[in-house]
Amino acid sequence: MIKIKFKKKKVDILGFLNILSNFKKEFYAISLLTLLALLGKIFGVNLIFDIKLTLSSVFLFIILRLFGLKWALISAVLVNGIEFSFAEQITEPVLAFMEILAVGIVFKIKKKNIILLDTFYWVLASAAVIGYSIYSSHGDVKIEIISPLFIYLMVGIFNTMLADVFYTYVPHERYYMLDGNYRRPPTLIAFMVHLSIAAILGPFMIYLAISSWSFERSIENDGREKSQAVAQNIIEQTKNWNKENIRDLKLKSVLQLGYLSEIAQADTRNTNFRISVAGIESKTVNSSKVKQYINNRYIMGQKIDRVAYDKNNEFYLWMPEKTNLNFGESRWSNTSFVHETDLFGAVIIKVSLPIEFFRSQIFNNYMMQARILLLFTFLVGVFIIVIHRVILRFLSKLLQVSTGLPEKLRSHEGVLWPGSNVFELNELTINFIAMSNDLRNLISEYKSMYDKLEQKTALLLESEQKLHELAYYDVLTGLPNRFNFTDYLKNLLDSLSEQGNTALSCSAAVLLIDLDRFKQVNDTLGHLAGDLLLKSVSERLNGVLERYQRNKRFTARIGGDEFVVILNEINDFEIRQIAESLINEIKKPVDLEGQEVYIGASVGISLFPDDGNNMVDIVKNADLAMYASKESGGNIFKFYSNISKFSIPNKMKLEHGMHKALENKEFMLYYQPKVCAKTGEVSGAEALIRWKHPEDGMIMPDQFISLAEESGLIVPIGEWVLRKACSQLKEWKSKGYPLSRVSVNCSILQFQQVEMPDLINRVLQETGIGPECLELEITESMIMKDSERIISQLLKIRGIGVNVSIDDFGKGYSSLSALKGLPVTCLKIDRSFINNIPDDRHNVAVVEAIIKLAHNIGLGVVAEGVETLDNVNALKTMECDEFQGYYFEKPLPHDKFVQFLMQTHKWVELV
Repeated sequence: MIKIKFKKKKVDILGFLNILSNFKKEFYAISLLTLLALLGKIFGVNLIFDIKLTLSSVFLFIILRLFGLKWALISAVLVNGIEFSFAEQITEPVLAFMEILAVGIVFKIKKKNIILLDTFYWVLASAAVIGYSIYSSHGDVKIEIISPLFIYLMVGIFNTMLADVFYTYVPHERYYMLDGNYRRPPTLIAFMVHLSIAAILGPFMIYLAISSWSFERSIENDGREKSQAVAQNIIEQTKNWNKENIRDLKLKSVLQLGYLSEIAQADTRNTNFRISVAGIESKTVNSSKVKQYINNRYIMGQKIDRVAYDKNNEFYLWMPEKTNLNFGESRWSNTSFVHETDLFGAVIIKVSLPIEFFRSQIFNNYMMQARILLLFTFLVGVFIIVIHRVILRFLSKLLQVSTGLPEKLRSHEGVLWPGSNVFELNELTINFIAMSNDLRNLISEYKSMYDKLEQKTALLLESEQKLHELAYYDVLTGLPNRFNFTDYLKNLLDSLSEQGNTALSCSAAVLLIDLDRFKQVNDTLGHLAGDLLLKSVSERLNGVLERYQRNKRFTARIGGDEFVVILNEINDFEIRQIAESLINEIKKPVDLEGQEVYIGASVGISLFPDDGNNMVDIVKNADLAMYASKESGGNIFKFYSNISKFSIPNKMKLEHGMHKALENKEFMLYYQPKVCAKTGEVSGAEALIRWKHPEDGMIMPDQFISLAEESGLIVPIGEWVLRKACSQLKEWKSKGYPLSRVSVNCSILQFQQVEMPDLINRVLQETGIGPECLELEITESMIMKDSERIISQLLKIRGIGVNVSIDDFGKGYSSLSALKGLPVTCLKIDRSFINNIPDDRHNVAVVEAIIKLAHNIGLGVVAEGVETLDNVNALKTMECDEFQGYYFEKPLPHDKFVQFLMQTHKWVELV
């Protein structure tokens, strides 16, 4: 079977509707302009010889410019077709249509100036059409053809000028609802040309219309007076006729009619008048139609502008009837002024004066106007040329020079400014030169500032890179840190969950490694030896895992002596092999500066997805398995699925004991002093919790704080620590001990489950100490986990006046951008950076960068873990604000801390 798949075409409904909407807008605009063109035809202004000043072609040319030749021709056919159907003559509609066709075709191809194209049309094409029309009527073409041609030329130029002005300056896209593209603004020379043409043609067309009307009235009066005088002369010569003569005339006596004809011929022998005698019965008083004897033939015509003096006299303008092919001027060539006189009620004497009699006068009149127009055109042309040479050419050069001026100045390119003899233009050049010099100086200053900024940016990026390394990698071992581990594990579990890969016995395994007897080595041989041991362990871990693909393994140091290994796409058997290899490698002796040291490792293993389907459960269960391994003696590994009888009861015992500890007041606070680097005096103390268990003795915080957070007991324990530390400080202050501030560590659960600002307010009011005497210590990881809620509360706490410091700065995500917006007052540099200074140059660089960064954004700096005099001297050189560490004193219970305060002196003297 053959299956044929048809591709479904996506129908762009919105695009189709947009096209339809645009088409409607164009249709409405074209219809409106066509209607205006038709009205322009109807309501034209008569000039002379049936020539009208109409604005029809203005709107047709606007259609041509806006919508193209096709729509312009359609509108032209419609408008001129209607004119032909009513006017019953074809010459002028054809001329108007040919104007749009010829000009539109050339404009579409050449894109020349439309006014110039229309001028050429009327001079060349229309001259031939008008000449042929006159020749077909007269049999010859005289020089007087220039008159109508001149008028048509002026009307055509005037209309195209109006259309071009409309298209150039009127925002027709908005007026006619068109979505037109951006049009370049007109140049100054184009504006000057338009203004000049409008200044000449506008008044001239008004003058032409008025003068044509006035001239027409003048020749009409002249014709009436002349024809009336001739008729009156004939009447005067027949006054002496007797009754017999009159009777013979009425009887149409050949002799009497001949005598009358001799009188008429004698009167018109040396003139242009034509006199005819008609019978009285041929006169139709109310008729507007009458035949006229012209060129040896009678032609039917119309009586126009009839004026009746009395019952015997009538004057009118006689014009031949229109034909399809004749032209207005040719029709006027056969037109005559006619004076009819009733002679004795017997005959009608018609005295005709042809318009041809006034042709030369008309020609001279319009030639005079043409000369005036040409003179004005010449003067304006000279004016435009002068303006162009003096002003426009200068402005054009100035525009060319100033275009891209900043880039020219930046590249030190020479700039040749134009000069001018006109004061204002010369001053403009001087202003441009002054501004360019100022701009050159600004660019030079900007470049200098940019170079300095680049240097500072490079330093800042270097510091950012160092802090980024601190955020994601352990400084001591070079392994990824806890934040990096958390990020990697979360992404890995998300990816495996999306894949749904269950083909192997497990998709991922987390091996949590805790070093056995590390604290003993650290306390016996010192922190330097402990650091060497941690470096050795990290190298051994990498050595065991290097045979596996990098994308299937991940190693990190997540705590003091805690490491973690993540294995991906591996089975249980391989996991056991790797765990045994890791333990055996760690058990090997380590040479620490000539002394062999033996340690072990307790490994807890949790599997995904068997032991949890999220990162929190996987890590927690690996931690429980690791503690089960440690409680079993260490140097072994355990899977979480096998630890129920080893680890969980012990944790439950601790959790139950913490509930009782609060009730039985088994918790107590130790205090470690902070020393001011400038004065050497004790400036404050950090309150550290201890648990004095009735059976197990003193329990350190690292053994129960994490469990307190898991169980939620950290909230009441934290409130107790806060209240106890504040009341203790109040007691010391009342006894006059020199201590100004106490610091308290906070957990994220306190901010998530309690409104810390309200709690702090209550505690301050109950204990009676000022807010400046209290400092809260938080970690970076707290802010990253629930930044919005915690920062909101920290802002309120700072509003109270309580100080806030970031503890263990450098171990977590130390971001410059994040640090800038935190409402904190102080940074506590993690002890891992302090131990080896000034010997470790890397640590020195990091600590110095942190101190400078903190001071630049207005934060104080406390160095914790200060244990040697060299540490003190180096930190003092770096302008650290406060010291805290075993060099000054270890954490003490409150009674021994009082003794310390009584015996202490300015520690700066020891430096």
